[in-house]
Amino acid sequence: ARKSVLRISMLVYVVLQRDAAVAPNGTVHALLLPSSDGEWEELSVGPSQFAGAGFGVFPRSTARLDWGALETPVLMPYLGLETVVQDAHLLKLLLRVLQGNFVPLTAGEVAAAGGGQLVADGLCAVPPAAFGGRRRGAPPPPLAPGTELLQVAHTCAANAFKGKVQSLSAGRGEVCYLLSEEVQGVLGLGGEGRGHLWQLLLLHMQHQHADRNLATHVAHVWRKEEGYVLINAHPAFAEPVSLVGMINEPPAGEAPTTRMIQAYARLLDDADPLLAARGLRQPDGAREAWEAHTLPPQ
Repeated sequence: ARKSVLRISMLVYVVLQRDAAVAPNGTVHALLLPSSDGEWEELSVGPSQFAGAGFGVFPRSTARLDWGALETPVLMPYLGLETVVQDAHLLKLLLRVLQGNFVPLTAGEVAAAGGGQLVADGLCAVPPAAFGGRRRGAPPPPLAPGTELLQVAHTCAANAFKGKVQSLSAGRGEVCYLLSEEVQGVLGLGGEGRGHLWQLLLLHMQHQHADRNLATHVAHVWRKEEGYVLINAHPAFAEPVSLVGMINEPPAGEAPTTRMIQAYARLLDDADPLLAARGLRQPDGAREAWEAHTLPPQ
C-alpha cells in the first residue's frame, strides 16, 4: 500500500464542477484537507454557546487562513463513516435504523406471527418469492429461526411514524425486515469499542431519548460512481476527521455562514491564470497529496 503523504493538514486551491462533463466555473475555492490522523489546524473544539449542548466545532485562524478576511470561499469536506447502497429505499431504511425507529425480533418470531419463512437478500430478509428481483438463480436456504432481524416501517407505509415514533397500530402496517448483524456492520455500530452505540439504539423505542439518535450528524448524497452514500459524522464515533459534520448551528437571530454543496473539485495548477490573477500558488506537496487521497470522477 502507498504510504500517506498528507502528514499535515493542508489548504489547496480548486475550482468546482457540478458535473464532470461540464466545464468548471471561474471561482477559486480554498479547500481544507485534514492530515492523515484527522488533525484540522483551522478548526477547533470548544464549549458550545448553547446551554447543555456540550462541545462544538469553531473556526480557528492560522497563518495561512484568516477566517475574518477570506481571500476566497472556503470548502471543508464532509467526512465520516460512509455506507453505500444501491437504492434510495434502502438508504431511507438505514436512516430509520440510525434514528432508533425499529423493532428487534428473530426470523422465528416472524414465522410464528404468520409472516412465513424469509431468506437473505443483501441487507434485507425477504420471502423466497421476492428474492433477487430481476436476478436469476434460486434463493438461498431459509434463515435460521434465531437469526436476528430489524423490523422497520416501510418508507411508503401510512403508519411509518407519528411524532417521530414508529407506530404499527394504525394505518397501513407495511414493514421491511433487515438483517441485524449485517446492518450493524455497514453502519459501523458493531465491533470493538462501538457495541454500546448499538445498545443505545436498541433502547430508543423504550425511552425515546434524543441522545439515542445517531442520525443527527448525517449527510446523504447520490454519486454516479458508487450509488447512494450515507455519511455519518456523529461525535459518538469519535473520529477527528469528521469535525466538519459537527459544526454547530448559529445562535438564534444569526444567519448561518456555512452551507452544503455537492460538486467535483479540480485542483488548479500553479500556472493556471485563475491563481496567477490572485497572486496565489499551491503549497508544497499539494499535487502529491491530491493524487494520493482523492479519486477522479468516472
